Amino acid sequence: MKPVYAAALLLAVSLSACSREECPDLSSEAQQEQVYRYVVGNTLPALKDVTRNDVKFIDSSRYNADSRMWRWNFQAKGREYIALIGCNGSVELSVAKESLTR
Repeated sequence: MKPVYAAALLLAVSLSACSREECPDLSSEAQQEQVYRYVVGNTLPALKDVTRNDVKFIDSSRYNADSRMWRWNFQAKGREYIALIGCNGSVELSVAKESLTR
């Protein structure tokens, strides 16, 4: 392996290790705020007109070091959702399986 490629690989691994250490420190309040920002004002039909008061977090968050994402389960207007929050504050949302059968 050429020295330039080895140095680039070492740098990438070092930077990724630093990021992994910082991400688990994201506070619960900051995570919940990211979910509120994503949900409130969302134009998807199931989330249309949802307010902060409609969002109820079901349990505490869990961190997955492999995916570097936090997971929150919450309810809004009678449906259960799963929110995944990335280290950069990005949010991905899924409808919980139980809510799909109703």
